[in-house]
Amino acid sequence: PVTQGAVFPNLALRDAGLPVVLIERDAGAVARGLGRKGEVVSPVICIDEKSVGRGHDYVTVVAKLTDAGPVVDYIGEGREQSALDPFWDAHSPEALAAIECVSMDMWRGYISAVEARLPAGRGAITHDPFHVVQHMNRAVDAVRRQEAGLLPHDEAKALKGTRQMWLYGIENLPEKWGERMRALKDSQMKTARAWRLKEALRAMYKCGNWRGTGAHADFSFVLRSSLPKLTPHSFSSPK
Repeated sequence: PVTQGAVFPNLALRDAGLPVVLIERDAGAVARGLGRKGEVVSPVICIDEKSVGRGHDYVTVVAKLTDAGPVVDYIGEGREQSALDPFWDAHSPEALAAIECVSMDMWRGYISAVEARLPAGRGAITHDPFHVVQHMNRAVDAVRRQEAGLLPHDEAKALKGTRQMWLYGIENLPEKWGERMRALKDSQMKTARAWRLKEALRAMYKCGNWRGTGAHADFSFVLRSSLPKLTPHSFSSPK
């Protein structure tokens, strides 16, 4: 159930610069409000989960981008594939066929739901920047830990204590890391290479027309890199 005072932010919309926060006092108010508004047809939807209460209880939130702005369209219990069934069932075949883009994280249940129920299928799925960059940061850290274990002791000292440093974007790097980053970021160390690829990916997301600028080639280069932690498997969806 939706608990009193629950807050439901849609992360995908947040990353798109469209803050969506829904605060409701109880599940009944949510159901009554959504029931009155009728069907909203939109080519773009965003799916996200939100933990509620204590422990591992979740709700699934679906928002649509409309001419009037972002609209929270559905809230369902759980985050399994079946949590989205009432959302699909409430829409006409024409409304579902009109959905061209679904922004979400990499949760397997949501991916399976879109593949099973949306006419556009997997081709409509767009993973939002927050979660893609989050995966890249984890991959960079995995490269750092692996490399530190393989390098001779004297060389490995260069990586000691740098875990947090590699998680920053260059524009947000605290001054305390400045000298060390300048000494390492352009080196041939695998960790430095992984960090540069992560920064190329972040730059891609800042491009308005990223295909037109050729920035998509940067991400292809990430996936083709010889770094074992930066492969298509690195971005596979959780089970």
